[in-house]
Amino acid sequence: QESRLKRRLMHVFKRLCQLKDCSSLTGRVIEQRLSYRGTRYPEVNRRIERLINQPEAFPDFADILKVVQKASARHSLGLPKRQMEAMAAGRPRPGRRRLPWPP
Repeated sequence: QESRLKRRLMHVFKRLCQLKDCSSLTGRVIEQRLSYRGTRYPEVNRRIERLINQPEAFPDFADILKVVQKASARHSLGLPKRQMEAMAAGRPRPGRRRLPWPP
């Protein structure tokens, strides 16, 4: 019953925002997007960013490694296995930020 009421409340809130012509986003931290620029490959950055901004569950090392491997194969980057593992582990290059989770 609680989930049904919560769903109904969200529907009413979205409708109220439509009528007031305002955004339904509340600005909470969970709604903010994380950006990632930890590698020099924009294709890999884009895929990692898309993965960490999914609302379901935060990705672990294996998920990130799989994304990096797919991006490397799809865009013919020719990355060696060690470099892909380093990217997935979040080990930054000099002057770069870490991934937003502990490796």
